[in-house]
Amino acid sequence: MRGFGAVTRRERQQADLFFADLIGRPTTARPLRSDLSGGRESFGETVTVDLGELTIDGVRIPISVADDGFDRAADLEAALRAALGGASRSFAIRAPLYSTGEARAFRWTPAITATAPRQLTPVVACEARVTDLAALVLARGTEVNVYVPAVRPPAGAAGPPQRRWVIIPGLADFYRLPDAVQRTHRGRWIAAIADAVPGVTRARLQPLSTPALRLMLAQNGAAAFAVRPVRRGTPRVDTGGVVNGVTIPAPAFPVREPHCYLPVISEREGRSESINAWDAGAGISLGPIQFNVQPPAGRNASTLFTFLWRLYIDDRPLFDQVFGALGWSMRFEPVALEPSDNDYFVLQVNAGLPTAISLRSLRADQKRNIRYVHTGSPDQTGFVPDFRRDLAARFRDAVVWPHVQEMIVNTSAVWLQPGLDQIRAAGIPALDPQNPDRDTFTLTAILLSAFVRFSGCLAPLLRGLRRWPAVPDKLAHWNDVLPTLNRPCPGLDERLRQQVTEARNVHDGLEAIRRARAGGVP
Repeated sequence: MRGFGAVTRRERQQADLFFADLIGRPTTARPLRSDLSGGRESFGETVTVDLGELTIDGVRIPISVADDGFDRAADLEAALRAALGGASRSFAIRAPLYSTGEARAFRWTPAITATAPRQLTPVVACEARVTDLAALVLARGTEVNVYVPAVRPPAGAAGPPQRRWVIIPGLADFYRLPDAVQRTHRGRWIAAIADAVPGVTRARLQPLSTPALRLMLAQNGAAAFAVRPVRRGTPRVDTGGVVNGVTIPAPAFPVREPHCYLPVISEREGRSESINAWDAGAGISLGPIQFNVQPPAGRNASTLFTFLWRLYIDDRPLFDQVFGALGWSMRFEPVALEPSDNDYFVLQVNAGLPTAISLRSLRADQKRNIRYVHTGSPDQTGFVPDFRRDLAARFRDAVVWPHVQEMIVNTSAVWLQPGLDQIRAAGIPALDPQNPDRDTFTLTAILLSAFVRFSGCLAPLLRGLRRWPAVPDKLAHWNDVLPTLNRPCPGLDERLRQQVTEARNVHDGLEAIRRARAGGVP
């Protein structure tokens, strides 16, 4: 039966087309090139060293390098900065991952075959032949991705890393951000890890690489991001739980709308690990904009189901690990050969059992789906707080991982797109992906922030701004319009004032990335 085994290539292709249509990205990914690293220097007679084997979507790629074809660096962070700061090339990096020490970045030309996957997956299998293989930098044209071993071996354990490796998204652009911004992001992760792991100090964490910090935060997610009970009302009533996150999405380049506004909105709304499982209308909410069971404006598919499908097809082992005890499985139900808004996802609960429950992602099933995440049954009203906290903990165990946070970003963009469409229809132009205008970025960011907080306030705010045709004038007068609107819109004033400053700070980061890319520097 479809949906109860591995996802077929056809199912994945159909659902990818549907998801691509939702977020407005190209539906056909470029194939991997056979000259990923641009060649390797010639050192005369060399000895080829077998560092292991990479497997992407069933395709095996030997990690074979010249024993003298490497560059030295002080540590893994320095090696990654150098590898990601120049031309698009592939490297296999040997270094300590969870301590300091010299790194060697081996220039690597992956032997890609005609059967290679069309897209790099966020999770790969790597059979390392050496104990210190810490990172793989895999280049595809101008796109460069970094993979690291997901599981940290027990203290004192010998042998190579385990086979499960995950992507650290956006690392090249992270290294191009101003030093102060990098320190702010790293400081949040360091503080959370130090608070969660007994005996680990901030001073000990400070020298570690950015991938190591992100891995340690994920590996210790249950301690770092506890589910806290929430009691509301008078008298206080237990309504569920909440998870407070720390990771704000980092700017990335070239600019992609509406994704680029999430680093701004996240400052006021939520973090990548943030989970709300206590309120009455959303079921459960995740991430920087706290998307939930409800579909985006004008859409038919539940945003939460869209995220669950991405997790299901891109990291099935993690999906099964966190939701397997609930008997969760998923399938995609297209209604025709071409993607349409009537296609839907099915979340199967207690899959394969007589007590199985089918939940569809359709708007018509919204109330039924909300009842399930409130109580564990689509036919029961009210709250079952313990179930809500258990569900929040399960989602937490998924969203602590960097590659899953990238899925959160993409799904959040689905929810933001209708708001962005309203803004564009009001005459506020799109950004130049290579050189985004500062005022346009700032204005769009605060308007989308208003849309996230009170979606019904965006349309009257845009109407009120019509009298000022130019973007700089609209940006100068948004706070003249807010007081003229109906409640609750005037209450956005303080939030949007803060978001103006935060949007300009994020734009400064984008400008730093743009300059660094143009100059070819890390």
